[in-house]
Amino acid sequence: MRWFTGAEAVSVSGVGARLHPDVPEGNYNFASILVQMGDGSRGIYEVGWGPQMRDFSVKEFMGPEGLAEIVYEELEEGKERVNCVKYYSPLKGHQRYILGGEQKPFTAQFSRLIEIIEKDSDPISGLMNAMKSLEIVLAGDRAIKTGDRFSQGLL
Repeated sequence: MRWFTGAEAVSVSGVGARLHPDVPEGNYNFASILVQMGDGSRGIYEVGWGPQMRDFSVKEFMGPEGLAEIVYEELEEGKERVNCVKYYSPLKGHQRYILGGEQKPFTAQFSRLIEIIEKDSDPISGLMNAMKSLEIVLAGDRAIKTGDRFSQGLL
C-alpha cells in the first residue's frame, strides 16, 4: 500500500478469527486489516488459510482517484494461477490486468541479493521499506489481539 499510494500509514485496525480447532488458542487463521494512509487512501488486506477455506489473499486500495484490487486467482478451475490487478476509476471504468511472472519470485530475489553483494550496492532503502511494511503488519496483529487501533508510531 505504501508503494501503491506513495503515502505512509497513519492508522491500522483489524479483526481476526480462529476458524478451526487445529489453530492454537490465542491465534487466528483469518484476518482483515484496515490501513489508513496519510493521503486519505484506505486499504484492506484480507487473508485466510485452513481446511474450511481456499487459500486466498486480497489487497484492496481505495482513494480519491479510484479503486485497485490485487488478487491471486485461477483462470480456470485447476489451471494456471496468476497475479491480477483489477482497477476502477470514474474516468476509465473497470479494467483488468494480468501480471506475468513467477508465483514466488525467489529466483529474481536471490539474483538481486547476489547483485547487491557483487556490486557492493546499498540495500538500505529496500530494507527500510520492508521494515516499514512489517511495522504495519505487526500493528495489524496487535490490533487484532487487543481490539485497539494504532496510529502514528504504529509499534
